[in-house]
Amino acid sequence: MKLDQVESILNVKFPKKWKAIHSMGVMEWMEQSIQEFRENKEKYINDQKAFFMLECDCEPLFFDDIPKRLEELKEWISWREEDEKTALNENVRLIPFAQNGGGDLFCFLYEENEEEPRIVLYYHDDYSGPVLEASSFDEFIYVILLESASWSGDIENDYWKSHYQLLNDEYKNKLDGRTAEELAEEYESCNLENVDIWKN
Repeated sequence: MKLDQVESILNVKFPKKWKAIHSMGVMEWMEQSIQEFRENKEKYINDQKAFFMLECDCEPLFFDDIPKRLEELKEWISWREEDEKTALNENVRLIPFAQNGGGDLFCFLYEENEEEPRIVLYYHDDYSGPVLEASSFDEFIYVILLESASWSGDIENDYWKSHYQLLNDEYKNKLDGRTAEELAEEYESCNLENVDIWKN
């Protein structure tokens, strides 16, 4: 499935940064079906520019899986609404785009009067969230690079360097001249804050 098809099905516009990265061709593997990906797995895993082929706890969803996972997310939300007698604010919308190893969903949080979405992590088995991961997709890539440095201790590999090149100058400057240990320390000191998307 192509990105514009996903946008049409969901009636949503993905972040400008996401679309700019997509236009570079590095998300090709995400446009495949799971079967197609399995048949060409080595090609994509060995592609050092392929988006998010990093050592980190974030796995982008295949494009054709996004509508299905959105329905799953809606079910999680309905459970919380029923259990806590609350409701999702009408002026927000969540669109999943990735998952972690525990099955929680990274989502774009679209809010009324905001041009670009923030990025949150919605827990599938915990009502304490969602938590704010980043205020922009540029910042999210930065956070993922910190996490990758923490996981692997290696910021000299070509996968990490190719993702560094995706950042704007603000976030490149935050990484320049620092060691993997320093980046890992910053990542491990991050405090995630809850985002209130519920009616009082």
